[in-house]
Amino acid sequence: MIRRPDLDAMLTGKTIEEAKACKEDYLRAYDQAILPIRGRISAEYSKTVFMNLQRDFMEGNVI
Repeated sequence: MIRRPDLDAMLTGKTIEEAKACKEDYLRAYDQAILPIRGRISAEYSKTVFMNLQRDFMEGNVI
């Protein structure tokens, strides 16, 4: 996971219900902030995988 304190602040101090309400905004902001580098796999694929993992993590942790 990529740490982004500026984006994490969107959820810090929120109740679970408040965090659920802003989850899509949070994921959208993360999606815009990620600038993957090219490597053995395409940058777009890397970004897609990361965003899927981020969403799965949030949903698995009640958000």
